[in-house]
Amino acid sequence: MIALTGGGTGGHLTIVKNLKQELKSQKIPFIYVGSKNGQDQAWFAQDSDFEAVYFLPSLGFSNGIVRRIRALFFLLKSLLTTRAIFKKHSIRQVISVGGYSSAPSSIVAIVSRIPLHIHEQNSVLGRLNRLCKPFAKQIYCSFDLGDNERFAYPVKDTFFTHARTRTQIKTVLFLGGSAGAKFINEFALLVAQELQEHNISIIHQCGEKELQSVQTAYETMNIKADVFSFSKELEKKMQLADVAISRSGATTLWESVSNALPSIFIPYPYAIFDHQFHNANFLASKDLAYIIRQEQCNKKHFFHTLNLLNTNISNISVKLPLLNSHEGAKQIINHITKVAP
Repeated sequence: MIALTGGGTGGHLTIVKNLKQELKSQKIPFIYVGSKNGQDQAWFAQDSDFEAVYFLPSLGFSNGIVRRIRALFFLLKSLLTTRAIFKKHSIRQVISVGGYSSAPSSIVAIVSRIPLHIHEQNSVLGRLNRLCKPFAKQIYCSFDLGDNERFAYPVKDTFFTHARTRTQIKTVLFLGGSAGAKFINEFALLVAQELQEHNISIIHQCGEKELQSVQTAYETMNIKADVFSFSKELEKKMQLADVAISRSGATTLWESVSNALPSIFIPYPYAIFDHQFHNANFLASKDLAYIIRQEQCNKKHFFHTLNLLNTNISNISVKLPLLNSHEGAKQIINHITKVAP
């Protein structure tokens, strides 16, 4: 029996979802141990693919003495609960996707000498993964960490099947994420009229919170944009676009790569260890993406970058999918279970 653990945000949980689909296809039984906080329960509470799901109280060790004491209390309590869970299900392997909710399972695995496998989504190890790395059997990462083998990033096959080679920028996709990204929403509206003047169509994921205000803004400018808060078929939206303007969280980046969709990344400036910049730079250093720092993001810089991308768009689009594989989840699970690829 394998325990999948970690989560909190969509990036972590997407990896859990893709890995558990591969485990299911290989008929390997698995459970999930996550948190009562974050999005874990919304994603997996009703998911019958798992043998069992557990959501434990947890809290990140942020600044503040009181918060840290509470976080430590939750952690100690969860360690005892997790140990009992592992014993009940005879857990033989643990796969952590990171996030503070993976701490109890990771620690119990280390103390109990259960093989711990870590999936690191980003190009820079998170705090917990840094602590656990010396005790892990393997770090699975799709970026170049230097001392680790690079693995394909698990994404849905449909991002590959809906891929196409772009030859000209006719449609721009602004990706604010399902939760929205206020800066990208505002910047999209700032450049919308000039994009329309260049006969460039707009697709805009703005998040539920700002959906009404963004729709109203486009209507006021008399621009027919495809505005949506969230889509379970994002790959179809990507397929329609010729370039994405987005943050550079790992899942968004690799879904764009798999879809052969060139991107201009505006990394979230407050991401821990500036990991979003380093994610984007993995592609930019290969001349396969462009980066605009948020503090440097203005209309002039944006359109200059858009024109640069347009001159090399076919070459970028062709090369992007070569960096990933539609068998990312299979590659990882096969490695974990020691089954030859």
